[in-house]
Amino acid sequence: MKIMLKGDDPTFDRNYASAVAGAIPGGLAADAHWSWSTFTEARRACRELDELGLSFIEDPFAASDIRLTHELRRDLVTPIAAGEDIFGPRAVSDLVNGIDILRVDATTIGGITGAVEAINIAAAAGRTVFPHVFSPIHVHLACAFPNVESVELIPEESGADPLHLLLRNVPTAKDGKMSPSPEPGIGISVDWEGVERLSRRHAVIAPDA
Repeated sequence: MKIMLKGDDPTFDRNYASAVAGAIPGGLAADAHWSWSTFTEARRACRELDELGLSFIEDPFAASDIRLTHELRRDLVTPIAAGEDIFGPRAVSDLVNGIDILRVDATTIGGITGAVEAINIAAAAGRTVFPHVFSPIHVHLACAFPNVESVELIPEESGADPLHLLLRNVPTAKDGKMSPSPEPGIGISVDWEGVERLSRRHAVIAPDA
């Protein structure tokens, strides 16, 4: 399970994370979502969390702040996860050597080709990969590469990621496991009836006479 940190209230974040971690020991991660812009404030906040046994703290800084991310990692016990918004093999290589978990996102890193390249760079550095959401895409990578440990799933009932309303053949999780579609490619398709049902505007484009 992953929680979102406020980032501007270390006391609240510690109390919140501590309460959830107590209920699921060893099974909690925290997403800072670029909360900090200086090493000093990030260190102060993360040290409040460093004794909770979190699986990782994600995205303490913006994607471009690779140096600060590395510096913070050296100062903490808790693993650091980052990378969902970076692009290109050079950026991946620069980032991955100073973190614990690479967050690959095939929708931002250059499709499946870019994701495979990033996963291989992480493997060469001895790092694991935890893809960023979009589990129907990333479950294929988890099945293909041993250093991709799992995929991230946002429950449909949360309403936070309603893509399933626009797609067909989306794989589902059961008992903590997910199998990719056996169909060619990713195996999912657009549900055009769902798109029409949820659209707010319609337009008809007539062919040339």
